[in-house]
Amino acid sequence: MLVDPPTDIDVDEDVVVTLHKVLHNSNNDYGAVDVNISASVDLTLAPGCSATPDPANPTSANLPVSANVVIDETWTIHCDARSHHVFSFENQITIEGSGVVDPVPGNNSASTELAIDVWALADLEMLDQQVFGCDDLDADTVCDVGEPLVDAPANILVGQDVPIMVQTVVQNGGPFGSVNAAAETIATVPTGCHITPPSHLEIIVNLPVGLNVTLKAPFTIRCDGSGQHTFSFDNAMDIDNMEHVRDPDAGNNTAHTELTVTAS
Repeated sequence: MLVDPPTDIDVDEDVVVTLHKVLHNSNNDYGAVDVNISASVDLTLAPGCSATPDPANPTSANLPVSANVVIDETWTIHCDARSHHVFSFENQITIEGSGVVDPVPGNNSASTELAIDVWALADLEMLDQQVFGCDDLDADTVCDVGEPLVDAPANILVGQDVPIMVQTVVQNGGPFGSVNAAAETIATVPTGCHITPPSHLEIIVNLPVGLNVTLKAPFTIRCDGSGQHTFSFDNAMDIDNMEHVRDPDAGNNTAHTELTVTAS
């Protein structure tokens, strides 16, 4: 059996596992025997992985009659590829020397499997977020992605639809890439005001490592009452629909920006 085996490891991580074996000699006629211990790992279901035995692992043991002998082996496992992998640890004992016959050789071997998920790491980051106004070239109250950006509005007219753009700079800090990511900007609206749409979701396909990418989320704001009003924008990003890829630091996946306007 494996002692407290891991269920998840990271790509390129070396992890030591311990295989616990109990050997027994029930041959009352002969007495204690010396046995050879052979061990191997079948990696058929773990492509791209390796299992390296500790050189100090025992290769032999003396088995007295009717007494359990505990043997612990340690192995270092390593995987270069993300996936669900299965290691099969194979062990066998044989009597050392000649002249002694095992009457039941069928119980001299054992197999233990370790099923493990191997994860690639991609540290998604939100580096900056700002709110802009825009030159609404087609005068349709929507800040289209291709329109020039200007400073965010500080003053608006009561009842007026005003286009704005929330711009966020993101990056895949790696080490794994490219990855698909999803970033969603959710607006919090002050009393007496409105925003369209209430949120903006953007899917980023094949975000490479180390390249800054600018996301643009268009919104239209309106306030029906005079005075000062503050809109809040919270953005969060995560890995999108990729098996065995995870973000090791979710703490840098969010951004918060506010826009305060005076309606008159």
